[in-house]
Amino acid sequence: FKTAGPLGFFQGYSATIIRDVPYTMMELGLYDLVKSTLNNEMLSAAVVGGFIGYVTNPLDIIKTRMMTSEAGPSFARVV
Repeated sequence: FKTAGPLGFFQGYSATIIRDVPYTMMELGLYDLVKSTLNNEMLSAAVVGGFIGYVTNPLDIIKTRMMTSEAGPSFARVV
């Protein structure tokens, strides 16, 4: 806040969108498929959530680095 002002609160927001869109798309696409295969909602949610979390973890790391970067939210600086 001291250096960027109120806009500093939104630093890395674009990276959040880049992470959340693939996560949600894969989650919604895979959950019904896994649920119909396993016939267990709780187990299906755990399997899909774990898999999607594993797959999108690199995007989450990039998002976190962009949000905490003192140089500003640049994708090229954090990768």
